[in-house]
Amino acid sequence: MKYGYILRRIAILVATLYTVITITFILVRLSPYDPYAYFLSQEASMGIASPSQLAALAEYYYNLIPNQPIYIQYFQYLISVMEGNFGHSLIYPQMTVANIIATRLPWTLYIVITSTVISFFIGTYAGQRLGYKRGGKVDGSIVTFFTVLHSIPIYGMGLILLFFISLKAGLLPSAGAYSANVAPGPNLPFIISVIRHSILPISTFIFGSVGGWTLGMRANTISVLGEDYVNAAELRGIPTSRIASRYVGRNAILPQFTSLVISIGFAFGGAVFVEQIFTYPGIGQMLVTSVGDGDYPVIMGITIIIIAAVLISVLVADLTYQFLDPRVRK
Repeated sequence: MKYGYILRRIAILVATLYTVITITFILVRLSPYDPYAYFLSQEASMGIASPSQLAALAEYYYNLIPNQPIYIQYFQYLISVMEGNFGHSLIYPQMTVANIIATRLPWTLYIVITSTVISFFIGTYAGQRLGYKRGGKVDGSIVTFFTVLHSIPIYGMGLILLFFISLKAGLLPSAGAYSANVAPGPNLPFIISVIRHSILPISTFIFGSVGGWTLGMRANTISVLGEDYVNAAELRGIPTSRIASRYVGRNAILPQFTSLVISIGFAFGGAVFVEQIFTYPGIGQMLVTSVGDGDYPVIMGITIIIIAAVLISVLVADLTYQFLDPRVRK
């Protein structure tokens, strides 16, 4: 692979991320919400009445300087973001946005990565089997089932699971990451509680994506089965199991692998809906809460993290595919 291609892809990522940061900054600043007015009201209620004290605190914590030109605020924010400093939360002034993200992000990573890997393997296996048995008696019914499953939006799937499994049957918890009566730490009750509370969010992601993996792998398998080298292998008497694994499986799974890496990034966007439905304490649920509270430093910080996850996943998938498939190397 040529280094020029890698540098171009990285440059596109940086330019896109810069554009996202700029657009986010503009949209938040154009909103009718005034963060400085909110800050004044909060601090005034705590008994801090000196204007100079208020101005000093606002500048230190939030880079909020009254009557400061918008372009200066913009460049200061760019510098802060490049330093990894997103400021302090307006609702929780004792916490930085970076600390909030660091606390919430592991929960999101846990359900996103776990569900993506499980759905990928289930869908890939099922899709390859369906590809080999295409045109059979049950092929059309199974394909229709996965098509319908794939068409259900992720928030709809979450509400269905929440209603029937948690609220109606009472089989699993409906909210939170673990029970309040267990002590967080490396102990068995806490681990069991975390697993039980994560089953519904993880299942929502799995049911929402396994149909796409299955249909995609089925189409890839059918396409590869029509290639000349597969037909030649069959004529040479090579065992079907070997053809399935070495000839068909390896080539059919390449597009799936690229989609796998990309889907992890895009799953962060879906986490906004899933975590809100199950009140799961990830960055998606925090983003919704911050929007309702008008906590713009947290909104901007989490939005940038989610967009960065998508962009990085696309870059990794693109560069990795060059190594997996020599035919597309630059």
